[in-house]
Amino acid sequence: MPSLVDKIISGSIWVSVIRVGQKVFSALKQIILARLLFPEDFGLFGIASLMLLAFEVLTRTGFEDAIIHIQDDIKEYLHTSYWIQIIRGCLIGLIVYFAAPTIASFFDEPRIVSIVRVLALTEVLKGFKSIGIVVLRKEMDFKTESIFLFIGVLAHFIVTVGLAIVWQSVWVLVWGSVASELVKVITSFYFHDYRPRFLFDWKKAKDLFRYGIWLLAAGIVSYIALQADNIFVGKLIGVSALGVYQMAYFVANLPTSEIAKQIGKVVQSSYAEVQENKEQLKKTFQQTFQIISVLLIPAVIGLVLLNERLVLVVLGDKWVETIHVLPILALGALFRGVSAIAASLFKATGYTSYVFRVEFVRSGTLLTGLGVCSYFNISLLFVSWAYVGSTLTMFIYYMVLYEKKYSGSWVLLYSIWPALISGSFLAVCTSLLSGVLNTGMLSLIMIILAGFLVYSVLILFLEKVTGDKIILNLLKRFKLLEKYL
Repeated sequence: MPSLVDKIISGSIWVSVIRVGQKVFSALKQIILARLLFPEDFGLFGIASLMLLAFEVLTRTGFEDAIIHIQDDIKEYLHTSYWIQIIRGCLIGLIVYFAAPTIASFFDEPRIVSIVRVLALTEVLKGFKSIGIVVLRKEMDFKTESIFLFIGVLAHFIVTVGLAIVWQSVWVLVWGSVASELVKVITSFYFHDYRPRFLFDWKKAKDLFRYGIWLLAAGIVSYIALQADNIFVGKLIGVSALGVYQMAYFVANLPTSEIAKQIGKVVQSSYAEVQENKEQLKKTFQQTFQIISVLLIPAVIGLVLLNERLVLVVLGDKWVETIHVLPILALGALFRGVSAIAASLFKATGYTSYVFRVEFVRSGTLLTGLGVCSYFNISLLFVSWAYVGSTLTMFIYYMVLYEKKYSGSWVLLYSIWPALISGSFLAVCTSLLSGVLNTGMLSLIMIILAGFLVYSVLILFLEKVTGDKIILNLLKRFKLLEKYL
């Protein structure tokens, strides 16, 4: 039987491998659309998405995290959770549909009325998605869950890109989102044998709500922390500026917090499994923290040093404004990515109030930064630094809470020194090659490959010298894939 750490590594491998596939398609989609559409199109879609997410967050139940946390038989909880999920989705859809004119009036952008109303359909569809997908995560069947998510991404890619080739309009983004959710609803019942029945237990509903109440509160303040900057840009700087900012945010988060978020889902189930064994829980978290840091640090260094090449070569000249904010947002993505692992720990162990506290402080920090920005200089550059300040605050607070609950936060920070040293050599290598090679696509690929090689060799060398063989053991555990095929 594989150990818990083996399950985490194997699950993380499946999530990472398929997530890379998802991100490849997402990146290709974004590149193609960036060439065919304009920042204004992305800005219009961004405003509409912001408002949908607002209503979604305000009605968040936290049932998915509750089902993962519950150690008893969950079968009786599933039907109750599913029907509440459907009711919630339909209510959000109706509210968003009728609120569309008000939203358009707030942003002084009448074009988003019809966009918001069509996107409301995605919220209704989400409500009908099988709750069995959550059970897959609880059972640590990450292979199946990852394939399910990949199919949704693939559907989004095919519809969006296909429409964009013949129809250069914001509507390709809208209908791509609707198609993706429809495919997820249909396939969710294929990937898990859960079938809804007309059963509802008020006691079970109360248990679920009791657990999820802090996650609802955390979700609300998290929305502020994640979206206040977007609302600020869309309202005070403009729709095109919002498109630029969101494109830079997408690229900055592509190799960092997005991957960390998915791995966080893997470890959350694992933390829940050993939540009564404090030492095992602490050891598992420390290993996960070190692995995540080793993966994210070089990605951020690469984005900071190669941002101009990436924008000009990959996105094109009309996105040149992202060059100034991309490296700043990449730094924020690092703090956010590492913090996602800590959030998974506290969710899995039932300390959801900790997650609320962190998100509350984070949102307050961001709002303060935006307030300073509005007073001194309303620009994308200032907004980006406000975002970094909020993510740094989040990371520090999670370390404080970890020290309070488990102790050993300094051990966590010390464990990443090999990544920092190797990252320094990576930075030197990247800078030297950038000064020699031209700005073409081939040169960009050569720089990335060379940096990856330098970083990997140094990490393995430092592990051999120190005897801390986290990455070596990670490579050995790739053999576990054979057991899960």
